[in-house]
Amino acid sequence: MVSSFYRALAASAAIALLGCSDHPSAFRDQPGDLARAVQAPILVGQDDRKQLYEAAPALRELARGSAIAFFYKQHLKVSPTPNAQLSAPTASEALGLCPEARFATEPSAARCSGVLIDDDLVATAAHCLGEAAADAEAACRQLRLAFGYWYDGAESQPSIAADDVFECRRVVAFEHSTGDFAVVQLDRPVADSRRPAPLTSQPPSATAELGAATYGAGLPLKIQHPVRVLQLPGDSPFFVTDVDSFSGSSGGALYDEAGQVIGLVTQGEADWEWKSGCALPQHTEESHEHAQRVDQVLTTLCDSGWPSAACGKGPRCGDSVCSSRETHDSCASDCARIACGDGQCAVSERGQCAADCNAFDAVPTTWPLAPEAYLRSRALRSRTASGGCAFARGFASESNAAMFVLLSLLWFALYHRSRTVGDPRPGFSVPCTQSATRTSIGTETQLSTCGCAPRAQPEKPR
Repeated sequence: MVSSFYRALAASAAIALLGCSDHPSAFRDQPGDLARAVQAPILVGQDDRKQLYEAAPALRELARGSAIAFFYKQHLKVSPTPNAQLSAPTASEALGLCPEARFATEPSAARCSGVLIDDDLVATAAHCLGEAAADAEAACRQLRLAFGYWYDGAESQPSIAADDVFECRRVVAFEHSTGDFAVVQLDRPVADSRRPAPLTSQPPSATAELGAATYGAGLPLKIQHPVRVLQLPGDSPFFVTDVDSFSGSSGGALYDEAGQVIGLVTQGEADWEWKSGCALPQHTEESHEHAQRVDQVLTTLCDSGWPSAACGKGPRCGDSVCSSRETHDSCASDCARIACGDGQCAVSERGQCAADCNAFDAVPTTWPLAPEAYLRSRALRSRTASGGCAFARGFASESNAAMFVLLSLLWFALYHRSRTVGDPRPGFSVPCTQSATRTSIGTETQLSTCGCAPRAQPEKPR
């Protein structure tokens, strides 16, 4: 219980630290995680998740060709070498799972799930990119997408080829008010070995038996079949299924019997129950696992005029869209020339342009949040001059200080109540930062809750 206390305290530190950053969106990618701490999914009945190699052949090949994982860049690094470097704690370490929990020794690295719907387009849940469209582009630049994060056999380990790792070029569609979906464009088209899954414009039927492919709990790909439809959508963009999913499953595909994507996993109930100092999945006989209808995704994408095979519209030079098969050489009017410093890590720049490809290499693999949040916190620490260890810098008003305390207590309570998977993950370490001060209208305030002795000089960035 002592270790769980410090894990919870570390999570509170991350929230407090991000909450007092100068960056206007420093905390924007976290409210969704707090919400999912209350609304994340659970196991319905028995745990029906299977490894990819254990799935029926048709569903296995469908998922192998289209199920893609999202990673924060500190957890998946690329270089000119043939394989990408995957760095993450085990699910037991990251989530505090009990030894008997299934898949406890597997890595927990994936941020979200997605599905390939064109040779350079991926559909996912909008909340994987934040709560607002204004933040989605910046969030996407901090992520990598990859195929191959799965087990091909009982004795194998996940191995991600560098050719199967992609950057996010842009966010094509984003809807988080009347739905929960986003479509992102990859930096290049996928190889022929990957097959986009078609989207269906038809709603699910009550008798449908679906297949699910998700990276729940950050684990390598898991397959489930059959998944039953428990509540039809009617006029709602969502329908209810009995899929076994966890935080990280969001954006994962639900395939119908014809191999078409009919839904995206979005939200549900609490994942974990805390027993004897460790966490086990919660089980229930009733499901509230919501999925996004993809007919809304298809309509939004096609109405935008985006040239996609999913909409029956091919790209053409001069349409103002740099599509998958176009380059600056073939269509200079649509595509900019690749240049180091443009924020896009092209394959040709790997190992050659640190500004585009290695901007987050200084972020520890133990950091569970968006990598820019770590760099902002490190920059904040380097600017501070006061001693002591604190979770947050000074607040200029009592109301801000009270908000800090309330957020810390809320996270601490949620942690012990449900042990959910949302960021920050309990098993990841969060660095203890220097306390900071801020002067506002001649009033200086300071918070220090680490209990460390004051120091004459600020702590060096780690």
